Amino acid sequence: MDLDEYKRKRLACEGRLERNRRDRDAENRMSDVMADVTCSMRAWADEAAEMAFGIPGMAASVGELQDGVILATREEERRHDDRLHVLEAERRHIERDLSSLDEEFALSMRENADTGKASGRDERRIHHVG
Repeated sequence: MDLDEYKRKRLACEGRLERNRRDRDAENRMSDVMADVTCSMRAWADEAAEMAFGIPGMAASVGELQDGVILATREEERRHDDRLHVLEAERRHIERDLSSLDEEFALSMRENADTGKASGRDERRIHHVG
């Protein structure tokens, strides 16, 4: 692998890593927003339950509302957690790709250096003989 190919591949991996970082940051921000929304929704449902206390039929309806809020927010939290796990796995994969690329390039450079040294010695012998 020559230097230009290494740079091109490394930049591509670094670009993927940066996009992954931005996606994780966005997902974390969305998770924070959802936590705030969840807190507000639960507070609102609790307040509605207090207002409906003692009103026949209302308590059951508000209880259903509270259950729905809890189920919906838990599902949303699970979705965000799942997405973060996927993004974290992608990050680790990209970092392994970068490490492998660096190792491959280092090996290629050592092989080229060894080949260059050997050919340099041969050229000196040829030069001294002639």
